[in-house]
Amino acid sequence: MVSSVNLSDTGVTESIRVLVAEGQALFRQALRSILEEQPDMAVVGEAADIQRLVPEAERTRPDVLLLDEGLSHGSLGHTASLLRACVPQCQVVVIASKEDDAALLAAVEAGVVGYITRDVGIDDLLDGMRVVHRGEALIPSRMLPSLLAALLERR
Repeated sequence: MVSSVNLSDTGVTESIRVLVAEGQALFRQALRSILEEQPDMAVVGEAADIQRLVPEAERTRPDVLLLDEGLSHGSLGHTASLLRACVPQCQVVVIASKEDDAALLAAVEAGVVGYITRDVGIDDLLDGMRVVHRGEALIPSRMLPSLLAALLERR
């Protein structure tokens, strides 16, 4: 189960512009197909590697970026910070292979508002994208206690 936290009171009335950044072509194309079937979503671009990600994000100006954690080559926080600096209105959702408290903390500190793992169902992914587009955070509920503890420690 994924928890959401309301960050704003804005509603969704237009299509959610999505950029899919995924290193595996099969997974990237499957995501694109599923997203394009949604009446409230429009895929505006794809990136298969980190070198193409920032230019594609700047060109397409997505509302939501689905970011494969593997594209960051171990520097998820840096990648997220770079994206947030180039396209500040974009809400970044990391798709991780497994729950990783350190990666989640780095991502949140860099401005990522969504973190899910590859074992979630497609309905959870779609709902999560709508959640972050509404201005809410998307964090696996099992990870919230350790995230809050780590953030409090850093204070």
